[in-house]
Amino acid sequence: MAEAERDIITERTKGGRVMKAGRGGIACGRPPYGYVIDREGGLQVVPEQAAVVRRIFAEREAGRILQQIADGLNADQVPSPRGRA
Repeated sequence: MAEAERDIITERTKGGRVMKAGRGGIACGRPPYGYVIDREGGLQVVPEQAAVVRRIFAEREAGRILQQIADGLNADQVPSPRGRA
């Protein structure tokens, strides 16, 4: 019985996340780097962070590995989402 109840709860949780994401909201947790949650619960771009995201994608496309990208961001003192290196 407990296993069946767990499966029901899992399906309800997934369904709720899909519905919320379909309305443009955050499905769970914090918003992705480069976004904040607006008053309606949707996502709004943070221009300063969006520039960092574009930089990361451009460097990855140029063939740099993730460690090299992280080292470059740290060298340029770009803060992480939590404000640390």
